[in-house]
Amino acid sequence: TSRNIIILGSGLAEELFGNNNPLGEKIKLFYQRRDYLFTVIGVMEEKGAGLTGNLNDQAYIPITTFMKKLSNSRFVSYYIAQANSGDEAAAAVGEIEYFLIKYLEDEEQEKFNLFSQDQILDTISSVTAALSLMLGGIAAISLLVGGIGIMNIMLVSVTERTREIGIRKALGAKNKNIMSQFLIEALSLSGMGGLIGIAFGWLGAYAIAQAGKWPLVITPISILLVFGFALIIGL
Repeated sequence: TSRNIIILGSGLAEELFGNNNPLGEKIKLFYQRRDYLFTVIGVMEEKGAGLTGNLNDQAYIPITTFMKKLSNSRFVSYYIAQANSGDEAAAAVGEIEYFLIKYLEDEEQEKFNLFSQDQILDTISSVTAALSLMLGGIAAISLLVGGIGIMNIMLVSVTERTREIGIRKALGAKNKNIMSQFLIEALSLSGMGGLIGIAFGWLGAYAIAQAGKWPLVITPISILLVFGFALIIGL
């Protein structure tokens, strides 16, 4: 059958209908510049995130309805299957592969791919590691450039304040006192720069997290490392 019925995720139902009962209500779906009227027949229990995003913000229609009325297609690009538990995932992949090989023609048996959640997570981890390495390299270059900038600023400061240094030495100031003064100034400059960088980094991470509706996670060790590097550069 290809009935125009739909099941809403809990978050989507709340967004569309608030606290009202959505069962039996009509909603419009827009697909490829056309709109279709669907009747709500159920609401999913609250769930977490899945491979396709936040399950609470998704809606489900019969596949026959999608194929006959929306896509006008005789095939489906992909299926998502869920095992009863994580321990059964590997066995489920094997069973699905056996089923496809059994019922497909010989020339079609190499035209499908199976991916388990573990494989997808491994791929995501590899991409994330590569991005982290690249961002780490960019951060290292930024620290180097920032260190050179601070070094030049302090060098100019020392050069322009030669007369002040001479007066202080004439008044009895020791070399270590003068050195301490410039080190404190350099540490203050780099420390302020580090704090400003941390603030902008937090704001950027917060904006990205809000746009993607992801939880914002900032570890204290990362902040300490960034601030520590900034102080070291100042030295």
